[in-house]
Amino acid sequence: MIGIVVLILVGRGFYNLAKQHNINNPWIYFIAPIALYYGVSISIGVAVGVVSAMYYPDLIDAEGELSGGAYASVLVGSIAGGAAAVYFLYNSLKKRWSRREVNEDLLDESIVRY
Repeated sequence: MIGIVVLILVGRGFYNLAKQHNINNPWIYFIAPIALYYGVSISIGVAVGVVSAMYYPDLIDAEGELSGGAYASVLVGSIAGGAAAVYFLYNSLKKRWSRREVNEDLLDESIVRY
């Protein structure tokens, strides 16, 4: 339940950033960080799980699942990777959109050179 609330708050932050910079269809930016978080988390979890199973077969218990320590490392790594991906996406969008701002006081004639 707490995870859902955190994801909604993160999505709201992206939505507000898109609205602040007058981006068309800001709802895409509400959904994008949530999809990115889950995508990166699943990718890192699968990659670490496969590497653990290939190179450290003693970490797999009798039921074919990762043992406690290996499971914890996969869990922490996937959560941290997802959070880092969302953080970098937010900062890159903020930097990109802040460069797009137009100076309203600047006249068009001062830009045109003959």
